[in-house]
Amino acid sequence: IETDFILLCKKDMPTCRYMAPFKTAECFLELKVPKDKRILDIGAGTGWLGQALHQNGYQNIDALDANDRMLEKAKMVKNKVHDLMITNNNCNCIKQKSVYHEYIQAYISPSKKLPIPEQTYDVVVMTGVFVPGHLPIHQDTFRQILRVLKKGLMNI
Repeated sequence: IETDFILLCKKDMPTCRYMAPFKTAECFLELKVPKDKRILDIGAGTGWLGQALHQNGYQNIDALDANDRMLEKAKMVKNKVHDLMITNNNCNCIKQKSVYHEYIQAYISPSKKLPIPEQTYDVVVMTGVFVPGHLPIHQDTFRQILRVLKKGLMNI
């Protein structure tokens, strides 16, 4: 679970050019995954990966993070959506749209089952999660992730 130190680092990420979420999104886009697939962003944290996918047309994204404060941060991530509305010869309407549909607070561990039904997601994406204090690198951690992924699909 993230400490105040990690939260402080994430606050400073834009100034230190932390690019992992954007590079992950670039790799994802190269796969040309259909836009209607259901996506789980594991370790959603800042919401930057979800935002990058959302800006590229992916609308069915859920956020999972162990830290409630990071999920609150992910809830604040919005994209501007331009709706064309013609009223009295004026055509300009911008509204904010949430990047994520669902927000799941859960820690993925080898010994605890995720609170998500089997084969719920078409795609799982994650970035910056296999580091100290985040996801344990254990075969049963991967089994939990694979359990919620539909058969024959992908984990990025």
